[in-house]
Amino acid sequence: MENASTASVVSAAGLVKPQLKFLYADDLPLFTTSAVYQPGTPINPDLNGILFPDIPWLLDPDQTAREDQLALKRYWGTAAVRLSRLHAMGYDAYRLTALLYAQPGEGANIYRGMTGTLSIDSKGQIHRTLDWARIERGGPRLVPRLPTSLMPS
Repeated sequence: MENASTASVVSAAGLVKPQLKFLYADDLPLFTTSAVYQPGTPINPDLNGILFPDIPWLLDPDQTAREDQLALKRYWGTAAVRLSRLHAMGYDAYRLTALLYAQPGEGANIYRGMTGTLSIDSKGQIHRTLDWARIERGGPRLVPRLPTSLMPS
């Protein structure tokens, strides 16, 4: 079961594309927040083509994430799907402790986590980069990453 705020975001987002089509502006790219996608819920076909950032745990899970998702589903049932972003955040919080306590220059300061690519700057601040997806045929499809040479600095 989805919560009311997610349902209202999805409902509102589903109205935008038909309105743009009516105004002959349906070729514009549409961006939204990750609230438009909740795992385990059907997606309105009017959302197809919308771009949104989200976490690797949901968009491109590695083998560890898939195993953890299965274990969570086994023990938590449907709540595991509904709360999956929180599980991913807890996983990364635990893994980041080692990076936070490492001395500068002691290994990598970039971690490909469950909630995105996390990095720690020289001041100890954590930064996160999300993956991008496009809704296609009712589900999220990962958008290929740009090479770092093409990204703005």
